[in-house]
Amino acid sequence: MCGQFILKIDENQLELDFGVKFKNVTGKKQFHFDALAFSKERPEIPILYSYKDNFVLQNAFWGLAPDWVEEYPPLFSTYNARKTRPQKNNQQELEFIYDVPAFKEAFRNNQFCLIPVTECFEFSYFGEFGGNKVKYFLPDSSFYILGLYNHWMGKSGNKILTTTMMTDAPTKFHYSIGHDRSVVTLPMRDAINLLSKKMSYKEAFDFIHSRRIVHPWVGAVVNPMKEGWQSRGPDMIDLINIQSEVWE
Repeated sequence: MCGQFILKIDENQLELDFGVKFKNVTGKKQFHFDALAFSKERPEIPILYSYKDNFVLQNAFWGLAPDWVEEYPPLFSTYNARKTRPQKNNQQELEFIYDVPAFKEAFRNNQFCLIPVTECFEFSYFGEFGGNKVKYFLPDSSFYILGLYNHWMGKSGNKILTTTMMTDAPTKFHYSIGHDRSVVTLPMRDAINLLSKKMSYKEAFDFIHSRRIVHPWVGAVVNPMKEGWQSRGPDMIDLINIQSEVWE
């Protein structure tokens, strides 16, 4: 999962990275900020998505709001969307993102987006970095996390753009830095295809699963976690299960 990131990039670099022309409606040419998903005020972050056959770079509130929620932010966490997870009532069966109430409409309607990131932060609960807050990054560039978006309308008629980052089983790298999940990234050409082409939700799911890539990320300790962090970490059985899911 990812609940905090830093972005340092400008519009020109975004255009080079995306490889497509887009309409920038953020009002900014340069982006330099630290976004914290679980802050009281949900941060606005730039996302790239396809809207009416055009690519648009627009600020979205981090924490997706499905159409059926009555207020924003929702009373439950939606800043990350797990692609696959064990069912709450039966840990032996899997629940897929296209069936999860908070995310299924966005996923089934091909509401995919890309979220530019320079550094991501995670809390490490096991392994070499256990007990520390860790950041990971690419030495020479930003990277782009696959997400979902939704235009949510409140009771007053105000319409806001909301988003979430997609996560999945941990990569070998994310497991090595003590985390049980990782963000989903695709080759840029595949990501742009996903944003622009209409697929059935199962085709999109299979496409994401087959195209997912691992970047040559670098990890570094930021600072120690507060005392008692061990109580929030996985037990031995959980660790075995996490290790069995590591994706390479």
